[in-house]
Amino acid sequence: MKGYVSKPLPKSCDLCGRTFDPTTAGFYDARLDGRWGDYCRECFSRHYGRLGVGFGQLYQLDKSCGLYVQTAGGSTTSNKPKPSIFDLEDL
Repeated sequence: MKGYVSKPLPKSCDLCGRTFDPTTAGFYDARLDGRWGDYCRECFSRHYGRLGVGFGQLYQLDKSCGLYVQTAGGSTTSNKPKPSIFDLEDL
């Protein structure tokens, strides 16, 4: 699976302890309140998590391959071009 950044599903949220359900939308690998961990959507939102390199990444289940793949928050491929200021003007 070239180009995928994948990670196994953690057992539970490192903040609230909620068990992750394999059929849910995903989880966040992020830095909240100064510490890195795996977090549920509610804790990520409640603690004002940010997505991006050095902040956090969102992993979601890709049903076609059964892996949790990074879908937001960082470069998912090493050769993917980074958007320029000009790309943002069209949004």
